[in-house]
Amino acid sequence: MITLSGDKEVEVQFTDDADKFVIHVTDAAKPDDVTKVVMSTTIDGNVSDYSLERAETDDGVVYEITSSALVKAVKMGDVVAVRLTISTKDGDISGTYKHHAH
Repeated sequence: MITLSGDKEVEVQFTDDADKFVIHVTDAAKPDDVTKVVMSTTIDGNVSDYSLERAETDDGVVYEITSSALVKAVKMGDVVAVRLTISTKDGDISGTYKHHAH
């Protein structure tokens, strides 16, 4: 779970062998109000943005990305800052993502 601004939370599923992140936005915002979902990494002052794509699943609307570059950055630990931003019709909500190795 990621705690976002406005006391919102979202579930993040990470599949290591597929280099895939899935964000369940429904706890933070109505899916129809979401305009964009981005994970950003900052390493040594350099920011990289990774846009997630909307997908319809049996569990509802999610946003997902398959990216080996994002996975590599996230696994770097404390040398990288990872931020999740959900843009909605009413503004942005965001929070910090910390990867927990299982």
